[in-house]
Amino acid sequence: MSLVVRTLIRLSDHEIQNEDASKVYINVPKKVLEMYTIKVGCLLNGDIEQIKKFMDENENLNPQIRTGPKDYSQIIGSKVKMIFYGGSAEEDHDYLFFPKQIAIKLTSYAVFPNDYIIKMRFDTISCGWKRTKLYSETSVNFDDTEQYYD
Repeated sequence: MSLVVRTLIRLSDHEIQNEDASKVYINVPKKVLEMYTIKVGCLLNGDIEQIKKFMDENENLNPQIRTGPKDYSQIIGSKVKMIFYGGSAEEDHDYLFFPKQIAIKLTSYAVFPNDYIIKMRFDTISCGWKRTKLYSETSVNFDDTEQYYD
């Protein structure tokens, strides 16, 4: 089965200590990954299922920035190896950073952090040579997007 995450795409203001990681990331609750004891830098393997602007198309976050119509068919279905960083003990979430090549693809389609929601499905974790299936007997869904539509 899998872990399905639907959340806001974000941009980090910290330097990432991984040459493959971009500054673009998503959050996931610690609870959904803590049982797997994932180390920093391990990869969550999955694919992109949906990209959506989080506000109504008639509402602009920044009226000075306008983009043309977009076809995300070149992004939807892309295989992604998200880079894991655990949040601090005080935080209730962990971070999954997009690899640079996917962040570049998002940028080329003007998918701006804090303006877009992404839905991703993760099936396995890779740490070195070890590969572990995520939730082999069920699916876990995490969706924190209601707060953006209130």
